[in-house]
Amino acid sequence: MADITTWAELDAIRTDLAGTHRLMNSLDSSSVGYDTYAGPLANAGAGWSPIGTFTGSLDGQGYTISGLNINRPSTSTVGLFSIASGTITATHLAEVDITGQQYVGGLIAYASGATITSCSVSGAVQGTSNIGGLVGLAVPAYTSNTHTDCVITSTQAGWDANTGAFGGYWYGGTVTQCSARGQVTAVGGDVGGFIGFLRDGDVSQCFADVDVEGDEHVGGFIGLQYVPITDCYARGSVEGTDSVGGLIGRSQEDIGYCYATGQVTGLTNVGGLIGVFTGTEVTSSFWDTQTSGQAASDGGEGRITAQMKQLGTFSAWSIARTTAANPTGGYPFLGWQIGLTNTWLIYGAGGAISPRIFVPIEDKVSLELVRNVEMSAGGRAFIDKEGKFHYDSRFGRVV
Repeated sequence: MADITTWAELDAIRTDLAGTHRLMNSLDSSSVGYDTYAGPLANAGAGWSPIGTFTGSLDGQGYTISGLNINRPSTSTVGLFSIASGTITATHLAEVDITGQQYVGGLIAYASGATITSCSVSGAVQGTSNIGGLVGLAVPAYTSNTHTDCVITSTQAGWDANTGAFGGYWYGGTVTQCSARGQVTAVGGDVGGFIGFLRDGDVSQCFADVDVEGDEHVGGFIGLQYVPITDCYARGSVEGTDSVGGLIGRSQEDIGYCYATGQVTGLTNVGGLIGVFTGTEVTSSFWDTQTSGQAASDGGEGRITAQMKQLGTFSAWSIARTTAANPTGGYPFLGWQIGLTNTWLIYGAGGAISPRIFVPIEDKVSLELVRNVEMSAGGRAFIDKEGKFHYDSRFGRVV
């Protein structure tokens, strides 16, 4: 195992691409070797030289790599890693400033079977097409508990800019319990607050709070969608010309248990939730007709703001009410956002909780663990031995 304590040792990963690497401390502009390897003066002004092809593992151990600078506007596959199929865990990139041509990502430009867990990226990423805060092109990538907060810019005209604050073009793998914040600005199309073009894979329990601007197929969550998504939401503003939606610009697959609240503006095929829908079914998914400025959508159900903050609107969802800190201003949010196992939570709303579960007393661990969750009808709740949330609202007692 190679321990990394300096910029030079981080750079040396390229000499052992299949090896096991571990970050032992944070790196920033004051760390030895910054100007040589990662700063704006490095490599005659080109900055960091992307590492590839990486097949090994990097454990960041929760440490942060700050100030990574890449200025290679004529070079494709640009990021900390140019091409990676290995495993990257608990690695955080902050204040990146990355410019490339095609396939540009904060962490990985081209992920080919990579696994990314508990990582984050913040800063600015720009290029022509296939641009993402985390990954530019994923074919495939497997990602969980990973988050971006980036300003993304794509300068390529046409329908295939494939640009998103989390991923540009995503083709296969899984993305769960991940988020994107920031801003995406693109000249072309297939632009999303989370992923620009979702071609294949499984996306669930994710959200985007990103202001998005593009041409056609522009969505607050995904620009162009070809596979089902479930339990996701988008809250940023969306602006485009054709096929523009608060959640999805153009959807060719099913959508379930999702919502959008951002302002949506466009010229043709504009919807509060979906601009154009050619899939089979949109299940129990909603948009805010007031904040979006849109009374219609090609799929989904419109609700006023007050209804979007009521538990009864989401009665078909796996949702509970809570008095814990609310990250969405009263709209539903995902349980993982505050460390609970619930799929969905909503703040201070009345009504019954679904689904009801009755379990034997020997499975009880601690009511105290969920003391911030309010039950209807005098009910009670607890976490069982497997970490699952249970309650009984029928008898007013912990079972």
